[in-house]
Amino acid sequence: MHFNATELELPENATVHGLFEQQAARTPGHPALVSGLAVWTYGELDGQANRIAGWLRAQGVSSEDRVGVLLSRSPWLIAGLLGIMKAGAAYVPLDP
Repeated sequence: MHFNATELELPENATVHGLFEQQAARTPGHPALVSGLAVWTYGELDGQANRIAGWLRAQGVSSEDRVGVLLSRSPWLIAGLLGIMKAGAAYVPLDP
């Protein structure tokens, strides 16, 4: 039984943040996430993630590094995770 058609061929070295950037370039004005009354477009979310990635790089974060994340579910959590990945690092969720 097929519930939905979710099969998708991806490039061999595809990354989550790379695929997100491609989608943001194609549809920058479309909604990417909705949280309560907040609606962030792909362009807005990509821009915030880029700012976070830039700040992290300025702090010396790079590949092989891990960044702790202590945020509640929100658009900022998604932007932070994307930003960490864009900086080349891995995120470590912290439990309050």
